[in-house]
Amino acid sequence: MKNYVAAVTIASIYFTLLFKATTIGHVMHWLGIDALTREEEVGYHKSKAQMFDESLHKIDQLEAHQLLSAGQAETLRQNYRQWHHDACVKCRDTIGESDVLIENMLRIYALGIEKDTLKDIFQRGEINEKMYKKILNMLSIQTERVERGHPQVKSVNEHFPIDAMERFVLLVSRLAFWRNHDFAPKDLYVYYRTLNTIIGKVVEALTSIEASSLSDVFDDQSALMKLQTLYRELHVNTRHKMDNLIKNNSELLNLLNQKTAEQALHAVQQETLSKLHKNEIITSKLFIMLRRELTAQNRAK
Repeated sequence: MKNYVAAVTIASIYFTLLFKATTIGHVMHWLGIDALTREEEVGYHKSKAQMFDESLHKIDQLEAHQLLSAGQAETLRQNYRQWHHDACVKCRDTIGESDVLIENMLRIYALGIEKDTLKDIFQRGEINEKMYKKILNMLSIQTERVERGHPQVKSVNEHFPIDAMERFVLLVSRLAFWRNHDFAPKDLYVYYRTLNTIIGKVVEALTSIEASSLSDVFDDQSALMKLQTLYRELHVNTRHKMDNLIKNNSELLNLLNQKTAEQALHAVQQETLSKLHKNEIITSKLFIMLRRELTAQNRAK
């Protein structure tokens, strides 16, 4: 019996390796799973253009530090400029005359910045997991709308639905445990402050597009202005809601801001200490001593 089970197991492994692994690519191609959508095709060429643009900046740095001769640097520049130009041309050709496609790509770009900024805020401990998931769910819904061609956010008063499972859990929690899931003023302020930060990052990025290499790709001024206007309105709206909360809960929110500032400063000190140790500027003994002191100070607060 053991030999039989072992033989079947080995046969299954070989079947997976020899048949499935060698045919999965053909099956995906036959089903059209590996086919790119228009947004993905534009994203492909846009990503290449950005990669080549960053490479050009790196060539300048290498030459400035005398790691490349002037001749070597110029040869590389010519190649990467041509590749960057070709990627931009292919990107524009893929977009064609579609204003909607450019707007969708701008929205995906903006949502990517929001998600990245939100992740940094969460990792610094400025928001809890519940709030992180709530905002990430909102951003994921917007991304899904773009990918499926559904109506996009047009108003600062947009409300985002929750899924059926989350609605059921909230209902059971209210009925069984009499829990109120509404945000307390402190949590609501943190929520709007987080939105204000991530939206602010997008406003900065959209404003700087015209002066960057992305202007070669996002060259539709009407779509860019439309998105800039929307995010500026969102920024003003969240700032206004924050100000109203501060007026009604000034003492509580001052304490919250103090705590957030202390967390941010602690994170900076931890990061600086880790860099010093990583670069072998301080010994492991000093690193452990300083980390213990820093941890003790943070607990005392």
